Amino acid sequence: MMSIQQTLTNAAREGARLAVLPLQGGTDSLPSDGVVQARVQSFLNASGLNGATANIVVDVVTTSGTDSKRVTVTAPYRVVSISMFSFLEVNLQGRAMMRNETNLK
Repeated sequence: MMSIQQTLTNAAREGARLAVLPLQGGTDSLPSDGVVQARVQSFLNASGLNGATANIVVDVVTTSGTDSKRVTVTAPYRVVSISMFSFLEVNLQGRAMMRNETNLK
């Protein structure tokens, strides 16, 4: 459970890092949410969580006049326990937020 939690956090961090970096070519354009979500899913697949049905949300957070991108990755986890609790499922979540590296708002 802790390993999966860490993987979700690392995937969110990878997505947030990509979301705030300008695209190559000397522009101030940032990647689309779809590109960020694809990178996060690719990270999850490479980490062995390719069967996980992760919910990946990319949103903008403004604090003190500065825009940041926040990436939240949520995936269900079935708790392995004694048989009477085998149906127990919890949602694990990883979240990361990084400040935009452009002058765009």
